[in-house]
Amino acid sequence: LATTDPQKLLDTIRGRCAQFPVTPLSDRDMYRLLHFVVSSEKERLDKQIYEQVIQDSQGHARNALQILEQVLSVPEQDRLTTAQRTAERQSQTIELCRNLIAPTGWKKIAYILSGLKEEDPEKIRRAILGYCNAILLKGENDRAGLVMEEMLEPFYNTGWPGLTFACYRIVKGV
Repeated sequence: LATTDPQKLLDTIRGRCAQFPVTPLSDRDMYRLLHFVVSSEKERLDKQIYEQVIQDSQGHARNALQILEQVLSVPEQDRLTTAQRTAERQSQTIELCRNLIAPTGWKKIAYILSGLKEEDPEKIRRAILGYCNAILLKGENDRAGLVMEEMLEPFYNTGWPGLTFACYRIVKGV
């Protein structure tokens, strides 16, 4: 089994499973992984593309490999642009995080969400949780706690409507 919510498994099942907590990779380890994959595919990438993929993946190997797959699927001259487009989507996610923490109107949040429509709502939820976690580790912040509370449950069943409604609840204080 592989799950991001092991606490939701029945104790009888969880007791029969080995648990392997996964931590983010360092930039150096991420480079090694990416270089290994690129070499195995008999491809070459510029240093700038490696750096962009490493930055965008935030230490998560799965994210890095997904980005790498997108980059390698386009002609060489378009690879940097593809990697940068991923960075742009990530910056939109960060903008969403900032606007959820520093209250703005629903119109602004809806606009940001519409720009992220192609992204996985679960990925956005985890990014918001990570952003708020970083804020809370620096000191008390009731707003970050409120945002995290709305984002605790995964959006596997509700998808985009679930993410939209959670953001709406945060903004409107419902």
